Amino acid sequence: MLKRLFAATVLLALDQWSKAWALATLMPGTSMTLLPGVQFTLAMNRGIAFSQFNSVSGWAYALLLLVITLIALTVFTLMLRSQGKWVTTGWVLLSAGAFGNLVDRLHHGYIVDFIDLYVQQWHWPVFNIADIQIFLGVCVLAVIWCKQEKCSV
Repeated sequence: MLKRLFAATVLLALDQWSKAWALATLMPGTSMTLLPGVQFTLAMNRGIAFSQFNSVSGWAYALLLLVITLIALTVFTLMLRSQGKWVTTGWVLLSAGAFGNLVDRLHHGYIVDFIDLYVQQWHWPVFNIADIQIFLGVCVLAVIWCKQEKCSV
């Protein structure tokens, strides 16, 4: 159990460090090109996935925060109870990402996003390291589930 807690803590620290760097380095409304199709653009996401519920405030925001916290705690519990190397890896990634974004929401009141992928004028919604961790964790768990259920994709 200590290995998975350590791994989740390292991933959480990586996410928080990258967001602190983004806040200290990037200015809102400007972009820093890294590679063609990849740039850093600071965005303060007050919503959830792809900025949904961005204008929620008051009691609705408190309820949203409660639901997000309960989901993060559930994912964390599943991580602690998981069996098998790959299942544990999936839950560790998912847990670190969920808590990375929860820390932002509690500390800043928004999630710090800064990775901006684009093709010509089309941009994917700006995201962060925690979002990558969540995505990878879901992918690992989905592959395991599909193998166990013998699903055809």
